[in-house]
Order: sequence, then structure tokens, then C-alpha cells
Amino acid sequence: ETRLTLVSPAMARQWLDRNTDNRPLRPGVVDGFMRAYQRGEWKVTHQGIAFSKTGRLLDGQHRLTFISELPEKTVVAVNVSNELDEDTFDAIDQGFKRTTSDLY
Repeated sequence: ETRLTLVSPAMARQWLDRNTDNRPLRPGVVDGFMRAYQRGEWKVTHQGIAFSKTGRLLDGQHRLTFISELPEKTVVAVNVSNELDEDTFDAIDQGFKRTTSDLY
């Protein structure tokens, strides 16, 4: 099930506690999300936050880290998926990152 959810910094920090084995955090990605948000360019997309059936964070550590750094009364709309099979983790973010030329 995926729902559009208003995520607060406190929620983001709590959910990050469920991040047990994602790849290392990339500060540049977090900064990119923050800058886009500050410019008013944050967009809700199909990509968001994903949790397994056991509650483990499968996807979204960079989005959650950016949200966790916002002022406390802020909320950010993000699609949140729950109850995914554990092996879904192996299929997430396996494609190629878009280059600048792909965007135009």
C-alpha cells in the first residue's frame, strides 16, 4: 500500500532508526533535496519512502535525512509504501542515474 503522507522532521528521525543496511549516506544527495525544497522545486513523485513487512527501511534514507533537518513544524508530502517483501530491497535503485542530457 502506498499513501501520500505528510512527513515531519520528528517522523523522519524515527523512521531513520529503521534504516539498518542501506548504502552509505551521500551528503550531496541530501543537500540537493534541501536546495530543491528551499527553491520551491520539491515535487511529489512515485519515489518516496519504502518499508518492508518487518518495518525495515528499504528506500528513502536520503529523503528522510533531508526532512529530518528541516524546522520542527515543517511537513513534506512524500509517497510512503508499506508492507513490501524483504527481497524488494534487491530491486530498488538498480537502474542508471539520469544524466543532464537525459533531462532535455
